[in-house]
Amino acid sequence: YLYSKNLSTNYVCTQIKILKTILNASFEKDFHSNSDFKKRYFAKPSEEVENIYLNEKELLNIYELDLSNIKPVIVNKTLKLSNIILENAKDLFLIGANTGLRISDLNKLTEENIIIVNSNKYLNITTTKTGVKLTIPINPMVNAILKKRQGKPPKTMPDQHLNYAIKEIGKLAQIDTKETKTITKGGKKVIINLKKYELISSHTARRSFCTNAYKSGMPTIDIMAISGHKTERVFYSYIKVNNMERAEKIKKHKFFTDNNLKLA
Repeated sequence: YLYSKNLSTNYVCTQIKILKTILNASFEKDFHSNSDFKKRYFAKPSEEVENIYLNEKELLNIYELDLSNIKPVIVNKTLKLSNIILENAKDLFLIGANTGLRISDLNKLTEENIIIVNSNKYLNITTTKTGVKLTIPINPMVNAILKKRQGKPPKTMPDQHLNYAIKEIGKLAQIDTKETKTITKGGKKVIINLKKYELISSHTARRSFCTNAYKSGMPTIDIMAISGHKTERVFYSYIKVNNMERAEKIKKHKFFTDNNLKLA
């Protein structure tokens, strides 16, 4: 039925996942005795989609973007994005891209979440989704954003509003390389050609953090400690590097730079 409505495979996956959760909970509460939902044939279909991330240069372009003289933008017919709202969205997104926090956690940041230990600043927060306690070092970009705001995090912002705003910001920052995305809709492969800023969402920030940290050589276990990922399988789905980027990272390993065969 869902495929007949021309919906994507991953959307169908989400609906089945929710349905199976409800069926399992009601089964355990003895509301029914039917266990067919546990059988293999009722599996969740899924596909890996070529989600984007923003590299360090693109994030810097966004950071350096001057929005003070930007005229209000109307999106979705009713939402008015003023330069103040765009600036707030910009700062929220950049904090996410430098800490790996989800939008639900970015939206609950307060001054109390900022701690100082041995003259170093950290974000100390218990995540909304998993309840994990995280202590994340504050890097220079996040520190500059907080300093600009007199030590206060950006104001809360609905996820959908942030998604609209960050696309407009990406457009203004000229993050407009051509991207090709292949998804399955209604059981058929569909190729979509878009500009990169059109694919930016609030979750791009978290994906950008994981990928840029990985490319920098940060140990996977340390990135996962910050991002809160429980398994490497899920974590590696966030790493969006191509073969050349992966090869460049591997090349820095001492196995390739300090081999025991010394040639004149």
